[in-house]
Amino acid sequence: KISMDAYSPAGGPEPGPYPVVLIAHGFQLPPAQYTSYAQRLASHGYVALTVDFQAGLFNPDHVAYAKQVLGGIDWVAQEATLGPVADTDNVGLTGHSLGGKLAVLGATMDPRVRASITLDPVDGAMNCDPQKCPDVSNLLPLDIPLGFVGETLDAQGGFMSCAPAADNFLTFYKNTTAPALAVTVLGANHMSFLDDLAGCGFTCSFCNAPTLDNAVVNDLSRAFVVAFYGRHLRGIVEYDLYLTGAEAQARYVDMGLVEIASK
Repeated sequence: KISMDAYSPAGGPEPGPYPVVLIAHGFQLPPAQYTSYAQRLASHGYVALTVDFQAGLFNPDHVAYAKQVLGGIDWVAQEATLGPVADTDNVGLTGHSLGGKLAVLGATMDPRVRASITLDPVDGAMNCDPQKCPDVSNLLPLDIPLGFVGETLDAQGGFMSCAPAADNFLTFYKNTTAPALAVTVLGANHMSFLDDLAGCGFTCSFCNAPTLDNAVVNDLSRAFVVAFYGRHLRGIVEYDLYLTGAEAQARYVDMGLVEIASK
């Protein structure tokens, strides 16, 4: 059984049904570290879930984990409160680190997934059987929009890089076709996308020290996630302004916070 926390709009101008977004946590990281993403999405008219897939230290199986994340779609459909207001044929997958890899993998497995934007996904296999832990970047391109918000500070360094260059978000983006988005957050480290980097503890100690404040990374990464799904799950073209257009340029690029690539 998989634990999930679900957030949905309490009201507002749109009665639903709302697109569904599933959020997968990083390896050995609690789903509660991504609550702000789910809450922000719900406030913009989505049914958003953090999914506690069962990633253990031994015998990894990324295909099984991705299926657990996708199970959230069926759970929402039958849940008494959420089912009537959820559009389970219009789904987005988001995840961080291993969860980001699972989000992209899940998008290859379920046609209900219409878009995916991930947070510093890592395409590692941890000496796992390639049937259970495939190289997901090699499964690309997909025929859905894909977005990646990541960093390169942890591409090298330390005993083991937190997001090695050979497996980081840019390796996913390289194999995509349009529409696709890559946002490099300058000064962020691999764990900067958590809600509370200061409370991360031992797990985060392996990564290089970030130079950009955690709150700044949270704010801009949540904004890109909401804008990406607004554009690609809701079809609101004006969100392009916040992804690659004038608003993104003024708020983030001109301020030296990010670099943006798109197809």
